[in-house]
Amino acid sequence: MNYDPHSYTYTFEGVDLKNFQIWTIGDDMVYVLIYGGTTKEFDNSFPVIQNMMDSFEITEIQ
Repeated sequence: MNYDPHSYTYTFEGVDLKNFQIWTIGDDMVYVLIYGGTTKEFDNSFPVIQNMMDSFEITEIQ
């Protein structure tokens, strides 16, 4: 099954936080992954987090 992912990165006004959210909808379900941290932590760790998120696979329940 092919689920088209959607994502965005956002920050918070007045707070040193940065978040990345990716989601998809399929089979009447919403699947969401969120990663967040301070701007420095986010930027330093995001390549690893991106690899982890890329490894997720949605499979049919048997």
